[in-house]
Amino acid sequence: MSKKQSPIAVAAKIIKSLEGATVAYDPPASKPTTGEVVPVAASSLHPAVTACLQQLHPGGLFAHQHQAIENVLSGKHTVTATRTSSGKSLAFALPAFHTLCREPESTALFLYPQKALANDQLQKLTELARMLEQTATRLQANPMMVSRYDGNTPLADRKSIREQAQLLATNPDMLHKAILRHHQKLWARFFANLKLIAIDECHDYRGAFGTHVAMVLRRLRAICRIHGSDPVFTASSATIADPQQHLQRLTGLDFELVGPEMDRSRQGRRKIWVLDGNEHHHTIGRRLAVQLAQAGLRVLAFCPSRVAAEEMADRMQGKQGLSAEQIAVYRAGLTAEQREEIERGLKDGSKRLVFSTNALELGIDIGQLDVVVCIGLPATMMSLMQRAGRVARAGREGAIVLIPGNSPIDSYYAQRPEQLFHRDNEPIAISTHNEKIVGQHYAAAIVEHGNEEALVDAKVLGPLAERIQEARQEGAGLADAAFGTNDPHGEINLRSTGDTNFKLFCDGEKIGDIGKSQLLREAPRNALYRHGGMVYRVQSIREADRQVHLVREKTSHKTVSFVRKKLILKRILRRTVYEGVELATGILGVDEHLMTLTEKDRSGRVRNTWSRPGGVPRCHLTTEGTLIILKADLQKSLRPRLKSCHPLATESVERLLAGLFPTIAGPCDPQDFSSGTLTLVGGDPAIVLYDTAPNGIGLTEVVYRRASELIENALERVQSCQCEEDRGCIRCVMHPHQDSESSKSAALALLRELQTSLAGGAVKTWEADDGNAFLSAEPSQIECPSCQASVSSQANFCGNCGHKLEVSNV
Repeated sequence: MSKKQSPIAVAAKIIKSLEGATVAYDPPASKPTTGEVVPVAASSLHPAVTACLQQLHPGGLFAHQHQAIENVLSGKHTVTATRTSSGKSLAFALPAFHTLCREPESTALFLYPQKALANDQLQKLTELARMLEQTATRLQANPMMVSRYDGNTPLADRKSIREQAQLLATNPDMLHKAILRHHQKLWARFFANLKLIAIDECHDYRGAFGTHVAMVLRRLRAICRIHGSDPVFTASSATIADPQQHLQRLTGLDFELVGPEMDRSRQGRRKIWVLDGNEHHHTIGRRLAVQLAQAGLRVLAFCPSRVAAEEMADRMQGKQGLSAEQIAVYRAGLTAEQREEIERGLKDGSKRLVFSTNALELGIDIGQLDVVVCIGLPATMMSLMQRAGRVARAGREGAIVLIPGNSPIDSYYAQRPEQLFHRDNEPIAISTHNEKIVGQHYAAAIVEHGNEEALVDAKVLGPLAERIQEARQEGAGLADAAFGTNDPHGEINLRSTGDTNFKLFCDGEKIGDIGKSQLLREAPRNALYRHGGMVYRVQSIREADRQVHLVREKTSHKTVSFVRKKLILKRILRRTVYEGVELATGILGVDEHLMTLTEKDRSGRVRNTWSRPGGVPRCHLTTEGTLIILKADLQKSLRPRLKSCHPLATESVERLLAGLFPTIAGPCDPQDFSSGTLTLVGGDPAIVLYDTAPNGIGLTEVVYRRASELIENALERVQSCQCEEDRGCIRCVMHPHQDSESSKSAALALLRELQTSLAGGAVKTWEADDGNAFLSAEPSQIECPSCQASVSSQANFCGNCGHKLEVSNV
């Protein structure tokens, strides 16, 4: 790339000549901002800190940084919610050094959602400590003064860190399992002197993970009280709806807000394009990414899944002008060493093109990127802004290219790009009313306090914890399942459904991790598994020790798992009846098991098929969801019009509503929710959208309140889709991964009936405490994994062979 050419100019030239794609949206580039600063002398920071700042930032602090720092120094819990690369981390690092200069024994805790981010910020904290005259000498005498404490910390260093660290960077997992658990014996000094708690990238705490972290932070507050400390909280967030409310839910405290309207940071010129094309979006995105990298630009390509990222990198091998060492895949499941190598490569330029999942949305400093390519639209406005914020940092130019996928949600916004960029920021979905999660953390808190009677401050843990405490003191069995272990900390997994990950091995060396649900879909026995741009064949799965053994294989083939899903309705919680339709929320059981594994070549031709592959554990989830129940009158009205297409209507609409669910919901990553169908007693079919977090977090409950809006969006999508055949396409009603049948006319007819029924108004509403509020569901049939006999999904044992079934009931 010529030094005289800007990244935007180079990208524009390549986009203009890109085969198979056209520009669907081309708004003007944003204007660069020079930033509005406040003189360092106006700050209340310790003189030693201001002297250091005069060297680092002689022009002063950005106005929003100054405001956030002043809030914290005055004892106000503060959240800074400004755009990416606006200096939020400096705004909570400086108060920690201010306190350290005033009170040499003080400590501060820096909490990061990922180890990679903690490592990145630790380097900046250490550099600042070296520059600061008051702490440089002490740092030399005590190398552990600024430390990271997580799973990668060497065992030999941990004792010294516990005894000497004053600025400590960690993550919620380590805080939960190691620090809070041993606060009395190992961390008493640290907690007694704790003055500041900084929560970085707090928007990442959502869904089940966010609910767990909310309880960890409440336990943290309770432990601080035990040690006589009352630290000030400071937090940073992406631009989300009502960050103060989100922090209140996370911590139970009230926060001051330094919001986007106060943002005075320096930003470079940024250009955005939306592309459309007649080829698959993966093909267009891969072709664009390689041409941008070949032109000398540093490119980060966000992919919709880790499978997609691996496949794109696999097809990049041998591309002219790019070596294998210049291309990488960044995703969950890599080892810490693999991730850090890629991060270093992005910073020093040795990695020219990185295909990534949303793992690189977080604020890790990965150097000066030129272009971000989004292959498939981000699920939320928050994700879009996070990805766009990876370029145009510190005044440098940058470009972002969005390539909508073929899903209903991407097609919806591809036709309405103005809506995409003018959406409101989403609220964050977490729930501190999940009885199972709160009960687990209450049990952990008992261990931390020594005994249950000593836990007198349950108010800090929240109203549900108070109810659990009262119920247990009265001898009731509320949440008793959480107390059946001597190690409640070990039983809580903050980031998953509760199942321990499987470890991936090749030639005796661990190369990564994979969750149970991903194992079912991506790595059953005989499957081809892509990892780090390489292809492996799954040789065996050892469930007892959670190991998957792989062998390298050179092939362009891919394998596809067909997973059968069974939904079981356990209990209806709420129910609203309309003419022909009922809306309900309920407790569900979701049972998934692998039926077939198919191997295909690059042309799509089937090369091999394995029926009922063994060795893969089935998955079971108990959760909450919303049901759209189709009553007999509605079915009778539809049947003459649908004729032979009648069986296709429910499944087609189910896929469509699930695909468009993000248009009415808050931040909902695809892994946060799912969908299916079931049949109630009496034969009424129901379309179900459910949370994928154990016991639910209230995410899909929005369908109960906004079903009419979702159905209207679905109608618009089908009516505006340009496919001509009745079977539709994956932009509307066709299944993207299976060869199942579908029908646009059937979907339209059902959607119109649903729209008419809901527009007529509710006939009656029942809550769970009403006698009429409960429905029994017809037990579905599943296969016994041992003898393949058909048995009830609610059975504990197979009636044919006696095999114990892996299905739990509420």
